Amino acid sequence: MVIKENKKNVLYISPDGMLEPLGYSQVLKYLLENSREFEITLISFEKKVDLSKPDLKKNIDDLCKTHNIKWIWLKYDNWLRLGSHLLNILKLFFVVFFLLSKKQISLIHIRSYFPGIILPVMQKIFNVRFIFDMRGLWADEKHDRLGWSKKSYKYQLFKKLEHFLLDQSVKIITLTNGLKKMLTESNKIPENKIEVIRTCTDRKEFFPIKKTRNHSLTIGYLGSADTAYNLEAVIRFFYNFLKYEDKSILKILSKLDRKELSVLLNKHRIPRSKVVLDYALRSELNREINSFDLVVFYLKENYSVIASMPTKIGEALSCGKPVVCNAFNSDISDLIQNNDVGYLYNFKEEYRESTHSKIMSLINSETVESNCIKLAKREFNLLTAAENYLDIYNHVIE
Repeated sequence: MVIKENKKNVLYISPDGMLEPLGYSQVLKYLLENSREFEITLISFEKKVDLSKPDLKKNIDDLCKTHNIKWIWLKYDNWLRLGSHLLNILKLFFVVFFLLSKKQISLIHIRSYFPGIILPVMQKIFNVRFIFDMRGLWADEKHDRLGWSKKSYKYQLFKKLEHFLLDQSVKIITLTNGLKKMLTESNKIPENKIEVIRTCTDRKEFFPIKKTRNHSLTIGYLGSADTAYNLEAVIRFFYNFLKYEDKSILKILSKLDRKELSVLLNKHRIPRSKVVLDYALRSELNREINSFDLVVFYLKENYSVIASMPTKIGEALSCGKPVVCNAFNSDISDLIQNNDVGYLYNFKEEYRESTHSKIMSLINSETVESNCIKLAKREFNLLTAAENYLDIYNHVIE
């Protein structure tokens, strides 16, 4: 890649912290690539627990300096719900106001809805151009997962903000083609204004490791077990799987409370010895995924899930591991059905012998690993995604 001498400035605002695995993998890694062509200023909100780790903070700070990224971290205040939100917004407003006053910012790139709160005012004062990297239908996720009433002021506020961001942005980034189609049809947004860039994976970090097959099978579960996900559906799946493969184990890598897990295991009469609950550091995750025979999860089906594409999918596929999940949206259905990389299972139906046979065929397939890796390279490749962002930046910056 040719490095530009006179780089234009991009201000990236993330509500996720760079000291967290999500912010590091889904924000910073892209910016490290993009910093070759653009001068990047990054604002992120960091949690107190992460800021208490000086070595971690120094590592991220050094990484940013090495790539000439100006990292401005703001402490995420969480002492009182309404008060903390207002304080976080005020801090962001004054930092961005100062940057726009003192620095020639060519483009603002916001991740999700929260940073967009300040943009109506900033646009009037500075006439800023911005990209809306919406990630998902945030307000509707809060309704579907946390019970926000659609009549509540906060839901209405963020839906109005969503309309502004969709209308005034120069580009919109979504995770799925399903959401892109909905936005073009329902919101009458021009198709060429929307780009689909999935939650991608660094293939230098996630890759296959040769595994010697033993007599037992390991079913893997990654990440959150509540809110958007239904772990009990996976527990029921494993209970049925054990009827055919009694030496199998379920390994859950999550911060799940052990008591909650014990309740579920007792309810479904699964021996505690058959389930391993652990938590893996980011540096350990590749090895852990490679120890699985397949990755399974159930994403709750609702209106907002049309926009979802979990990070774990790209991670599993990059390691050559097939995925068993529900058909939670049209994108995952297309990806799995058209590429032979997994199995779409209706967790509400009876687990039949024919179902088990198909899953075992997937596990024992000689081609599934290469199919997974090909799909990961095409759809979930961090370097490709970074190039797509660069193309967008170059296209929208005058």
